[in-house]
Amino acid sequence: MAWLTGWTYRKAIKYGTTKPAGNLTDYPVLLDVAADTDIASRLTANKFTVVASDGETPIPFGVYPSCDGNTGRMLLRFKASPLTAASTGDVMAYLYYDDSQSGVVNEDKTGTVESYSLFMPLEEDPGGSAPQFLDWVSESNVGTSAGGLSSADSVAAEVGYGVDFEDYEYITVSQGSAPDFSSGITMSAIFSADVDSGGGGLNRPLETGGEEFLIDWAGRKVQMRGDGSYPEAQFSVVTAGVPTLVSGTWDGSNIRAYTNGSLNNTTASSTFGAAISSGTNWLYIGINSGGFRPYAGIIDELKVSPVARSANWLAYEYENDLNNSSTVTLGTEETQTGNTGAMFLCL
Repeated sequence: MAWLTGWTYRKAIKYGTTKPAGNLTDYPVLLDVAADTDIASRLTANKFTVVASDGETPIPFGVYPSCDGNTGRMLLRFKASPLTAASTGDVMAYLYYDDSQSGVVNEDKTGTVESYSLFMPLEEDPGGSAPQFLDWVSESNVGTSAGGLSSADSVAAEVGYGVDFEDYEYITVSQGSAPDFSSGITMSAIFSADVDSGGGGLNRPLETGGEEFLIDWAGRKVQMRGDGSYPEAQFSVVTAGVPTLVSGTWDGSNIRAYTNGSLNNTTASSTFGAAISSGTNWLYIGINSGGFRPYAGIIDELKVSPVARSANWLAYEYENDLNNSSTVTLGTEETQTGNTGAMFLCL
């Protein structure tokens, strides 16, 4: 197995017991390790890189703000494409680390999530300078706090940190131009709401600027505008305070609603009735575009795609984001001379 020049230590990133049902291309795999003692003993800061399963070819990866090599807290995404229905323990990629390096080497957030229109982990400080929230696709801050969001609203969430919304707090997303969803869309996030879905008091945690596509909490529905009507597909009841992945898709023919990667309902709809014409405030997070129907609770890992993701993709997304250790594990520490650091010569 090849070794990356200039690096002393590495660990294999391996498939866990839960694999995708079939190949997934361009999926951004989450590695979420609370504290790796080997890495903590070697590093004083984030000084690592990620390469392919051959041990040396760079692959795109992105690092979360709460990742901390000094404590062994590994929180990052990488693109090992394609993911396969492999065997448990097969190598997906390698994580190299060495305190002699200058920092994170060859990080590429855009390349990691290039199949998305918007990818916002929502880890940034809501009370910082506007716009506060980073989009990994453009590697620029596009989300702006509103309604009184403050630093105190950045809270521990299912994946790192998320934003806790209440009292008409919200985020607007503005870019140079709005994405094109005429061929399909997927919108998903992890929600930990203050009330069960279907309950009163909170409504639209995600909505495009002209109600073209939205997730409605009180109505338990994924809804879109099509030919002047508002076809919808309902998702299952979500219990208050329980982190839940809610996803909505449209593929040109049908709207589908999913919870935790499982399909709940399908409704026919052949037309995305209203194009998103402006990049200014094209997405509202935590409230509807009219400034009412607020959501209350935590939102984490917001993802919007210009295609309808497959059932296989969404099922693996649920497992990878909410049951991470079942999908990916770190192997034992290796050095340039082998797992034990010893080198043997046979005569």
